[in-house]
Amino acid sequence: MCAVPKPMIGQLLGHYRIEEKVGEGGMGVVYRAEDERLHRTVAIKLIHPDLVKDRDARLRFVREAQSASALSNPNICTVHAIGEEQGQLFLVLEYLQGQTLRAHTDLQTNMRLLLDCAVQATEGLAEAHRAGIVHRDIKSSNILLTERGLVKIMDFGLAKQVRKAVAAGDLTSSDVTGTGISMGTPSYMSPEQALGREVDARSDVFSLGVVLYEVSTGHLPFTGRSAVEAIDAVLHKDPTPPSRLNPLLPAEFERIVLKAMRKEADERYSNASDMLTDLKALRREMETGSRSTAALAAAAARRPRAWQSILLVLAAIVVLVAASVGATVLFGPKAAPSASGAAAAGKPSLAIMNFENRAGEDRFERYGQGATELLTVDLARGVTNVQLVSSQRLFDVLAAMNKQMPRLDRAVATEVARRAGARYMVHGEILSLAGSIIMKTEIIEVESGRLVSAQRINGVTDTNLLDKIDELGLQMREDLKGLR
Repeated sequence: MCAVPKPMIGQLLGHYRIEEKVGEGGMGVVYRAEDERLHRTVAIKLIHPDLVKDRDARLRFVREAQSASALSNPNICTVHAIGEEQGQLFLVLEYLQGQTLRAHTDLQTNMRLLLDCAVQATEGLAEAHRAGIVHRDIKSSNILLTERGLVKIMDFGLAKQVRKAVAAGDLTSSDVTGTGISMGTPSYMSPEQALGREVDARSDVFSLGVVLYEVSTGHLPFTGRSAVEAIDAVLHKDPTPPSRLNPLLPAEFERIVLKAMRKEADERYSNASDMLTDLKALRREMETGSRSTAALAAAAARRPRAWQSILLVLAAIVVLVAASVGATVLFGPKAAPSASGAAAAGKPSLAIMNFENRAGEDRFERYGQGATELLTVDLARGVTNVQLVSSQRLFDVLAAMNKQMPRLDRAVATEVARRAGARYMVHGEILSLAGSIIMKTEIIEVESGRLVSAQRINGVTDTNLLDKIDELGLQMREDLKGLR
């Protein structure tokens, strides 16, 4: 039975006056309190009343204080002190106002906020890894986004000093249950942690990958009706690619997340710092793209619109354009020289692939085909530093692969571009999200899969399609100018 007087509200715990209960988990209860000596608001975390006499729970409580207090980073919740009153251990923590990442469903649509949260969380975890500390319980409910926009990693109760633990061969009863299953949360565990093996920083990387997958798609990658089923999924099942659940996700973000969740630890990032490097690079690319898009939107508002007709006029425009160049344009103008000729001319080669219809309705095939055709003509005339791969070359590759144009997904499009000798490709998608039709394009370096830039326009309809394609062309022309 807890020795601290009840109810807690209004009671003194040392020189901390308890004011309000703000949270409760399996291990502890958290209160907002006033530090009557320093006159500041703090958070007081007490061991759950049912665990007051549990030796392992007390050890984990002390470990949390020791681990977190050794770290100084804006993305880690600060531990001010540890105390004990009448047999009740308590932690004095930085008081934070905000919501856990699990509660932020807007991360699925706000790519800038998603990436900023990902970078900050990885920053905090990287600091722990540099100090030789593995958290071992990274999950979305242990990462808070404050009202000021700061991401904070919390709850180091399962953390361990890796270098000391490995050197001593230490694996205590507080680390593994009687059934041999490691402490932690099953859906977020790395395979090695789920098997009760010794873990290092790569285990945290796996768990952070699970968190980023969850908050960006709204779904956990590994689930089950029980802890055993969830662990079986972690060990044996491959996650659904996150872009299938949220088509707004950049390809590079998906690559980073899936690499973090590789089953074999050696195939993941070696620590959070390595993962952070890739996330920061992606954030820089997205920020640059956002600035370019804003400038282009302002320019578009000042210039006369190229087309004022509706979708039914699109077919006539395409026919006229095709006649003017002497061939039907599908992937690129036939008059364009080959990829090898482009290389000889010192210009990078670019393959413009047909838009993939992911909106679900057949009528959007027309949107994608029309956008591909008109963008091809627009880019062929407006961008001089790249050379388009000819449509005939792309058709030849498709024929050799026994593939047909309208249904190319990203993987097939990449292979077509690679076989055609293109250094870069434009891959487009027609998406439907929350009732809005979106056109999304990505300029990708074919060999490495590196995302060079991305463009997006929202709210596409039959009546504004041509204007939207014009807007998309403006964005792409600006981004293509930087290709070398």
